[in-house]
Amino acid sequence: MQSYIIFIHNLLRWVLLVYLILIIYLTYKNQLVEKTSATLIKASKRLLIATHLSFVLGIYLLILRFDTISTSMKAVMSNKSLRFLFIEHPIGMLVSVALITIGHIKVKKNKIKLAHKLFIIALIIILACIPWPFRQEIGRPLFPQL
Repeated sequence: MQSYIIFIHNLLRWVLLVYLILIIYLTYKNQLVEKTSATLIKASKRLLIATHLSFVLGIYLLILRFDTISTSMKAVMSNKSLRFLFIEHPIGMLVSVALITIGHIKVKKNKIKLAHKLFIIALIIILACIPWPFRQEIGRPLFPQL
């Protein structure tokens, strides 16, 4: 069961990144005309759904993994891999989920410039908090379950 959830969580990462890049493009394009398009609102809602679903699955995985580890918080903080897995990744993703949610609200209120900035910041945080394979000690495969 846990491997399926990891697979879905990983798949949602790619969906989320594609939608986020699309949203950044659409908000940039809509800034020029200063009007929210129906396409932007629909894409923003899909991004919001993918983000929240990925976050809920990530929290579930975090709880499952935290139950299997039997170390103190001091040991977690001194181990770079565990610190990333239990502290840095969840907090970074929580901040990006909040930014994407606020960005979606701003898109609906036709505040495109602010939404554009929020989406760019969220993308930067997400890219920094993904365990890319080239990152030593914390790297994970791009497609772990394939």
